[in-house]
Amino acid sequence: MAKLDDFLTKKKETAPILDLFRVTAKSPEEFKKLHDKLPEFKIKPEKVRAEDLKIREKNFKFKAGKKDLKILKQSYAFLDPVPSEMNEVNIDELAVVPIEWKMLTLLRPKTRTEEEMFSRLVELRKLAIKTSAKDRRSYGIDRQIKKTKNKAGVVETKIIACKECGDEFCTGTYSNNNFCIFIPFNGTP
Repeated sequence: MAKLDDFLTKKKETAPILDLFRVTAKSPEEFKKLHDKLPEFKIKPEKVRAEDLKIREKNFKFKAGKKDLKILKQSYAFLDPVPSEMNEVNIDELAVVPIEWKMLTLLRPKTRTEEEMFSRLVELRKLAIKTSAKDRRSYGIDRQIKKTKNKAGVVETKIIACKECGDEFCTGTYSNNNFCIFIPFNGTP
């Protein structure tokens, strides 16, 4: 019975939180070591209320001004997000294959955060390829050609005629300059 009471009265010990308040890193290597020791906290995303959003409605234009054009002509001011160890790897080649990039190459970033960043870059490129393929498919659909499969699995192609003029491959632009519908006009209807 004593064991049961000890078990029920025993409080859970909380895990000690790493206190790095007074620690100073003197080199980038020390900072990376300390950064790797930090635990990953699951933080809920911040919720923004509709009242907090401010939408600018005055004279909004999509046309770039002279200052914006000068900034665009300048060189790219940000650093390359690809880790220096992974510069030799082509992200496009990794994104085309449905296998995780770690299986395809022996190169690895030095830190965990750089590895996560590179994984997100590969995933972003995969999504960009998927989106462009979807756009190409939707653009390639011709509304005048209808393709259907019959019961045997054979694809049948039918060309749909225009409802107004009866022509196949009609562009929808009708001109009144056709010779057959030309009637001389005397001035009175």
